[in-house]
Amino acid sequence: MKLKLYHWEPVADCAKVMICLREMGLDFAGEYVDILEFRQFAPEFLSMNPAGQVPVLVCGKDALSESTLINEFLCESHPERKLAPMDPKGWYETQCWGKYLDFNLATSVATLGWQATMTPMMRKRDQQSLRKAVEGIPVKERQAAWSAAIAGAAPPEQIADSRRKIELAAKRIESTLAASPWLHGGLYSIVDIGGYALSATLPRLAPDIVNPKSTPRLLEWLGRIGDRPAVKEVMAMGRLKEPRDIYAPGPEHSRWG
Repeated sequence: MKLKLYHWEPVADCAKVMICLREMGLDFAGEYVDILEFRQFAPEFLSMNPAGQVPVLVCGKDALSESTLINEFLCESHPERKLAPMDPKGWYETQCWGKYLDFNLATSVATLGWQATMTPMMRKRDQQSLRKAVEGIPVKERQAAWSAAIAGAAPPEQIADSRRKIELAAKRIESTLAASPWLHGGLYSIVDIGGYALSATLPRLAPDIVNPKSTPRLLEWLGRIGDRPAVKEVMAMGRLKEPRDIYAPGPEHSRWG
């Protein structure tokens, strides 16, 4: 089956799926969607994913969204690639890890990252044109997220909550790695891929939380994953100068966790 991946830079959710595909040795055609130019809201893209978010993996006639679910689909479609345990309990725990990382890292990293690097970048753009582009976003939830993002500072309570969740996730990863070199099942899996994609930027974004003194195992784990040939290949696919420090407005913050 031919695969086509609509993706942005190799960061966060896009990196998750790009790395998974490369680790599995699956050929795919890549289609770059420049979200800073709002290409994810073009009618042809919205016909595949009405939420207007990347990545989207097209498999035959099916267009799949939600990066964690895409990777789980790939594991179930290709169990011989052994990127997840397939026994019921192992699969359940894989899905629990995916949900945990998405709730505690995905939006929190996006919030801090946008505040740190993207707000200054967006302020250099023509503000009238930028506001007009945001006003034209046809997806209400995404228009609200982008409007808040370009407005500037996130509310202090949202920043504090993001830092709290990042610290919780970093501590959980660190403690898990004390017993195993990988996060789940003793083998490199999509849990590690998802964790890496969401936390690779943390040594720069939150050095007071992720550093050699507080999280030495986490840093060593990031280094081992970053040295994998598939990961190096994916990171080389970035078009921007430093894709690891590029962020997009995330979804609404979870009220649970």
